[in-house]
Amino acid sequence: MSSQSTDPAIPTTSSARIAAAAALRDLGHAMVEHQVDDEVFVALSRQVAQITAVITQGPDRLHGFFHPDRPVLEDLPMLVSEGRPLPALPDCVISGFANPMGVAASFFRDGDEAICRVELGPAFEGAPDRAHGGIVSAIFDHTMGLATAPTPAFTGWITVSYRAPTPLNTPLEVRARVTERDGRKLSVSAEMTVEGEVLVEGQGLFIMFDIAKVMGAASDAATP
Repeated sequence: MSSQSTDPAIPTTSSARIAAAAALRDLGHAMVEHQVDDEVFVALSRQVAQITAVITQGPDRLHGFFHPDRPVLEDLPMLVSEGRPLPALPDCVISGFANPMGVAASFFRDGDEAICRVELGPAFEGAPDRAHGGIVSAIFDHTMGLATAPTPAFTGWITVSYRAPTPLNTPLEVRARVTERDGRKLSVSAEMTVEGEVLVEGQGLFIMFDIAKVMGAASDAATP
C-alpha cells in the first residue's frame, strides 16, 4: 500500500487511512453498546497489539498544518455551496475523518454562519442515552471558531448552556455566527438544534491572530 495515495477531496491523507479510522470508530461504538464473551476481547487485543506494533514502526506523521496541500483558512470563501463540506484537517478530533477517536463532524458555510452536522454514537454517551456535555462543548468550540473564517482566531472563552439533553444516534445541527467585532476580539453565538428545537446555546470570545507567526512558531518548536 502506497503511503502517498491520497483522497482527492482531502489531499493530506489517504482513503485507506480514512476507512481504517471509520472502522475503528465503529468498533468503539460497538464495544460500548454491546456485550460479548471475553474471548472476543482477548483475540481483539492480540490483533490490535500486532497492528499497533507495525504502525508505530513508521515515521512520525506530519501535522496537517505543515502539509503543503493543507486547507488554507485565509483562502476559504465566506459562502460555500450547500452540499460541499468545508475543508478540514484530517486528524482533527472534531472534523477529521481520519481520526479514529473523533466525532467525524461535517462543516458547511451558509452566508455568515458556520454549520456543523454530526451524529454522536454510544462511545460519546454521558448519562444514559445522552451525549456527554464535554463532547458537545468541544463541537461548539470548533463550530464557533469556524464562524470567524476567513479570519484566524483562537478561543478566548466559551460558555455553553444546556437547555435539554443531547440525544445519541440523532442528526444534530449547530449554527454559529460572529455577533460583534472589537479590535482583535470577536464575539460569537451558536445554538444546537434537533428538528428545530434548541437543545444547547453557546456564547464565546475569540481572539484574532497572525497565522503566519503561529505557523512559524509551531515550525520552530517542532524542529529538533
